[in-house]
Amino acid sequence: MTLLSKYATEGPRYTSYPTALNLAPIQDIVPWLDAVRKVNLESHEMSLYLHIPFCKSLCWYCGCHKVISRNPQDADDYLDALEMEMALLQPMLNDHNRVVQLHLGGGTPNALNIDQFRRLGLMIRTHFHLADELEFSVEIDPRLFTFEQAKVMAEIGVNRVSLGVQDIQTDVQEAIHRIQPSWMINDSVKYLREVGINGINMDLIYGLPHQSRESMRKTLDHVVGLCPSRFAIYHYAHIPSRFPSQKLIHSVWLPSSEIKLGILEDVIDRLTKEGYDYIGMDHFALRGDDLSIARKNGTLQRNFQGYSTHGGAHVYGLGISSISQVGGLMWQNHKELDTYASSVRKGIHPWAKGYVLTQDDRIRRDVIMGIMCSGTVDWAELGKTYHYDVERLLMRENLRLIPLIADGLVDVSQGQLRVTAEGRYYLRNIAMIFDAHLSAMQEVRFSKTL
Repeated sequence: MTLLSKYATEGPRYTSYPTALNLAPIQDIVPWLDAVRKVNLESHEMSLYLHIPFCKSLCWYCGCHKVISRNPQDADDYLDALEMEMALLQPMLNDHNRVVQLHLGGGTPNALNIDQFRRLGLMIRTHFHLADELEFSVEIDPRLFTFEQAKVMAEIGVNRVSLGVQDIQTDVQEAIHRIQPSWMINDSVKYLREVGINGINMDLIYGLPHQSRESMRKTLDHVVGLCPSRFAIYHYAHIPSRFPSQKLIHSVWLPSSEIKLGILEDVIDRLTKEGYDYIGMDHFALRGDDLSIARKNGTLQRNFQGYSTHGGAHVYGLGISSISQVGGLMWQNHKELDTYASSVRKGIHPWAKGYVLTQDDRIRRDVIMGIMCSGTVDWAELGKTYHYDVERLLMRENLRLIPLIADGLVDVSQGQLRVTAEGRYYLRNIAMIFDAHLSAMQEVRFSKTL
C-alpha cells in the first residue's frame, strides 16, 4: 500500500482546535459576555476579522458564507448593522487593546464601492485602537478590481491584499464559473503597486476540475513572474452535500489524489527554488517576509484565514458567520443575514454558537498548532506551560503515532515530536491523531486530506 492510498482520508483543516463544527448553540449569552469582559481586564493584542459577504456572481467551487447581490443598498444596510455590532463590542474591550491585524474577508470585500470602503475605514478607526504597525489586509476579486478601489484602499490604510487567482487556465475557470483572463490579474498587481500596496498575496486552489500537473505548472509560470510576497495554495474541498453549488461540478472532472499530490510536490519544489519558504500545508512566503519570520521565531498562528503572524493575539470576528477566538472562548455569529441584522438592531450580540475550551482542549490545541505551524512539539516545554505531564496524558495518541513513525512521517526522540520532510504533505493526518473530538463527528463530511 502506498502512503498516498494509506493516508488519503477525510479530515479537518485545523484552522482552529476544536474546529468550528464543535460549536454548540448559545442558550444564555450573559455568561459569555461576563467571560469576555473578564478576559479584557488585562490588555491584549487584537486581530480583527470583518466578514463582507457580498458577491456579484456565484463561483461554483466556493464554500464561503456569501450573499449574491448587485444592489449597493444591500451593502449600505449591512454596514449599518456592522457598525451597530462594533458599538456593542467596543465597551467590552480594554482601552489598552491595540488591533495589530485587520482582515476583510468574504464573500468579496471589493464588492463594496468606493464610498462604502471609505465609510468602513472610518467605522473601524472610530471604534477600535489601531496599532502603528498594523497589518491591514483585504481579499479582492480581480474581476471587480479597479484603480480607484486601489487608491481608496491605500487611503484607509490597507497594506496587504490577497488576490483570488485560483487558476488562470480557461477550461478550469469555465468549470468553476469564474472567468478572469490573466490580464485582470496583471492589472490588479499593477494598480496595487502604483498606490504603494506592495504586500501582495496570491490565492490559488489545486484539485479543481480539469487541472493537471502540466496545467498547474503553466499557472505557476505566470503568477511567479508577478513576484507576489506570499502564496496561499489551497486544497479544493469538494463537499457538495454541504455546499450545493458544488453539485454543478462533476466529480469525474476532478483530478485524482495522485495528481493532486503531484501538483503539491511541484508547487513546493518550484516556489522554494524561487525564494519562498514553505510555511506549512498551504502557505508560502518570500524569505524575510513577516510570515516567514513568524514561523522561525514561534509567533506563527493558524486561524480561519489560514496562517498568520501574531500568535498571541485575540481574534474578534464581526459580521455574519465570523468566528472569534478569545482566550479559552470560541463563538460564531449568526450565519443568516436577516437574523444577524435583527439581533444587532435590538442591541443584542449576534453570537449564535460557542465553545469553552477545557484544559485538555488547550493542550491538544497547542500540540496540533505546533504540528501545523512549526512541525515540532516539545513535550517538556508544553508540560511546563500547563504544569502537567503532557506526554503521559497523550500516551494513547503517541502509541497511535507508531505507524506514522514507521512510514517516515514523524520522528519522536529526545522529548520532541518532529514532522519530517515527507510528513509535510500529511500534516492534517498527523494532527488528527490528537483530535479528541473527531470520533464523535463520524457523520460529518470533511474535505479529503490529499
